[in-house]
Amino acid sequence: MSVENIFECQLENEQVAIQDGLQLLEFAPQQRPLLEEVHEGLTAKEKSLPAKLHYDQRGSMLFEQICEVDEYKSHGLNSP
Repeated sequence: MSVENIFECQLENEQVAIQDGLQLLEFAPQQRPLLEEVHEGLTAKEKSLPAKLHYDQRGSMLFEQICEVDEYKSHGLNSP
């Protein structure tokens, strides 16, 4: 596939590639606005907030490292 045969452009959340008369569409996943997620969680019968709000960047890095520890991984397997 040569660069000369490919036309690519970005249209909002849509990736378009055209080659030899074939058009491929790839849509990026839609993310809900944060305010919408928070509102939904706080107006529900059981209140909740998205987990992504519980960690700053450093906390997220630490959580990822914890998830790689063998004891943490095996604990989840033994839970009922």
